Amino acid sequence: MRDIDRLCKGNYMENVPTILYHRRTPDERAELSRMIEALSGEGYTQAEIAEEMNVSVGTVNKYIQPFFKRLNDETCADIDAMVENELSAIKNLQRSYWNAWEASTKKGPGNPRYMKGMERCLDLTCEIFGLYKQRSRTTLTMG
Repeated sequence: MRDIDRLCKGNYMENVPTILYHRRTPDERAELSRMIEALSGEGYTQAEIAEEMNVSVGTVNKYIQPFFKRLNDETCADIDAMVENELSAIKNLQRSYWNAWEASTKKGPGNPRYMKGMERCLDLTCEIFGLYKQRSRTTLTMG
């Protein structure tokens, strides 16, 4: 009789070594996660981390996914904050150009430099939102 057949007869769990079913404590999981994140941050691959820590690649992947998600979320938050700052600066600049345009129209025809400045602010805003990329793709596919 093969070993696998013997293990599967009756209550096979009593024949399996208990070490295979050791559940990590919360402290062990936290430490494992910290170590995996540290090695990943140093540039180790998941396979190298698994070998170094004597765990499976699946275990490394399980513990590294939340790390990558947090890293991605933090990066996106940083980018969102930078975009918000740039848009705010452009809005303030556009308001200054508009006020200067209005002041210049009181003395006669408005100064075209201020209108050009407002146009440039609109161009920058469109670039930030990626509207020109979409327009150029559309132009390329249609023409």
